[in-house]
Amino acid sequence: MLHFRDTASAHEELQCTIIDALKTAGRLDAVLISLHGACGSDLDTDVEGHTLERVRAVVGAAVPIVCTPCHGTRSPEYTPS
Repeated sequence: MLHFRDTASAHEELQCTIIDALKTAGRLDAVLISLHGACGSDLDTDVEGHTLERVRAVVGAAVPIVCTPCHGTRSPEYTPS
């Protein structure tokens, strides 16, 4: 169930801010990211899941990602396979 919906452009701007910061951060031991947990955009119903996919693509498989969603709606991307 979605509790918050933003525009696709706002979603993209937020993701780019996060990804750009990760790309310039240098070596990371881990990533801690706090996401809304029940957000969707006008084009995407899994904003957090797609954000986590992009974070994983930048930091690689060896860097742990800890995510703290403030709502209980969980994307499959929250749980490693």
